[in-house]
Amino acid sequence: IQPSPAAGDTCFIINKNYSEYDFNVGATKLIKIPTYFGFNRSVKINVQKSGANANYLSYDMLVSDKNSLVTFNFSMVLEAPGHTGYQNPFFQLEIFELDENDNEIARLDPTTYYEVVGQLPKPDGWSEFTVGSSDGIWQNWKQVSFDLANFRSKRIRMKVLVTGCSP
Repeated sequence: IQPSPAAGDTCFIINKNYSEYDFNVGATKLIKIPTYFGFNRSVKINVQKSGANANYLSYDMLVSDKNSLVTFNFSMVLEAPGHTGYQNPFFQLEIFELDENDNEIARLDPTTYYEVVGQLPKPDGWSEFTVGSSDGIWQNWKQVSFDLANFRSKRIRMKVLVTGCSP
């Protein structure tokens, strides 16, 4: 667990208890680590405060023969849907090409982008929840893969973004 920043705004948490559930959607509904994918750790990224804010994780790498198929395993809980468009919470996976100074040039390719907007009616495959005064939508674990074979020897940045209301 990462140390808490000032004001208790912990946004990134390493989970290692493979029997732990995400109580944001109710007990025994969403397990935090998908052991059926063969993993024993997960990273939780969250938006700690309500209102307009966002958090993201990024990872830089050089694409080679050994790492050119990138697979993300993720589940999602998006609170307070029901706004308009990008005023809703949303989630993005995106891959950028980097220059020699590790500055982002542009999205690597149109196929290296994935997005879900937490809107109502809920997207296909999602469930609704209400816990206390909080409501939202959630999706169980799924996979999205990006084939980067055509981009070997390029430096890239993979970004995972989650927002709460308008970012």
